[in-house]
Amino acid sequence: MKIRFLLLGIIGLLALSCDETGIDPEGRLQLHAVAAPQGVARSSGIAFAVGDEAFIALGRTKDRELISTGWRFSPAGNSWTEWTGFPGKERVNATAIAVGDSVFIGLGYSTPTEYYNEAGQLRDWWSYHPAHDRWCRLDSFPSLATNACVSVVAGDYLYIGFGFNSTTFTNEWWSYHLKLGRWKQLAVPPAPRRAGAVACSDGERIFVGTGYRSFNHDDWWEYFPANDTWKRRAPMPDKGRDRALAFSLEGRFFVATGRYFRGLTDGGHVKDDLLEYDAAHDKWIRRGTIPGGGRQNALVFVVNNKAYIGYGENDTTLLDNLWSLEL
Repeated sequence: MKIRFLLLGIIGLLALSCDETGIDPEGRLQLHAVAAPQGVARSSGIAFAVGDEAFIALGRTKDRELISTGWRFSPAGNSWTEWTGFPGKERVNATAIAVGDSVFIGLGYSTPTEYYNEAGQLRDWWSYHPAHDRWCRLDSFPSLATNACVSVVAGDYLYIGFGFNSTTFTNEWWSYHLKLGRWKQLAVPPAPRRAGAVACSDGERIFVGTGYRSFNHDDWWEYFPANDTWKRRAPMPDKGRDRALAFSLEGRFFVATGRYFRGLTDGGHVKDDLLEYDAAHDKWIRRGTIPGGGRQNALVFVVNNKAYIGYGENDTTLLDNLWSLEL
């Protein structure tokens, strides 16, 4: 009997060493601690980078207080300064995406009650120009599906979709013409409805996946703006997650953190993994872990070919640490 168990153990180890979804020992990526303001932990906020600086804002504190203010980060001097932040209403699960020397911010959810309602679905849409610290309010988002959407930019368009509209999960898909400032609803994606998904782009290819609706999604899709079509790609090498993050760094695509949700009585577990999607071969590779333990509702921004990942929350507390990744 002992020999049988020993053989099974050896077979299991061999299977793990040959599994391409195991952490690649040759390509394991290391993250390094970055000094960040202490005592300003936040979850479900926004982060973006313009030029050589990055900004974080919005979200909520450990006491569930919604906040609009934030911090401005200069990687060159590893220095932080307080930033007055967003001029609109405080919120969580907003959208922020930088385009050139500007950033577009809005949507999200804000309510004084514990129950979802339409009044909490925020449709306001703003542009911000950091060089002049100037805000401009733009035409509002046409839909109520504003809570925990995905957003991504490619070419002259910004794309926003999926999310929660206070009563149901959605798979709406919208484009915003950056030069004309016009919204347009596109064809309904074949991907199922969800919220808390992720999206990333290298400026040309667009990928969307993960999220939650009745169960955790592990699917991964590529969107083709030229003809408004989708193609399903290889699923993630796990049972799915929501409230994760995704980013593109030097033309490569990554997904990290999030939660495998199992309901209100058994919350599942938060994740600390760093996965790379190899678009050329349509496969996933585990590249390592995010230090500091698993987390959800974290932030990510990319400055000068470095990705910065941090903040968010785990099962017991909100986090205020930050880590950098350079390929």
